[in-house]
Amino acid sequence: MPKNLYSRQELEQHRGFKVKLADITFDGGEATSGDTKTDFLDVRQFKEGSFYLVGDSIAGTTKELDVKVEELIPGQADNWLALVTFTQLTADGQEKKDVAANLGAKIAVTYTCNAATTGHFEVWAVLKI
Repeated sequence: MPKNLYSRQELEQHRGFKVKLADITFDGGEATSGDTKTDFLDVRQFKEGSFYLVGDSIAGTTKELDVKVEELIPGQADNWLALVTFTQLTADGQEKKDVAANLGAKIAVTYTCNAATTGHFEVWAVLKI
């Protein structure tokens, strides 16, 4: 189910909307991948955004976590393209990526970590009209 956002009037008043796109904990043992595509975010009313990856408690013998924000290709049921690709996390850390235009209509987070990685990450966005 898509998340509901504020009205255009409220967004103009606040000049942006902060939303958590993902909050994922993984415990290792096997390679893990996943996404938030069934809980996508409708961003048609926004023109630009800043995306933040925050990883903590990243541990293991071979620490590798890959995270992307993807957009749904218009007219496609389940065909997504990378909008933001964060640098691979091999330790605790944060990263910010800006998208100046063309957010698309629907966005979601995808991630992959190897079997020897444990930890937690969040992806946040500040979306602007």
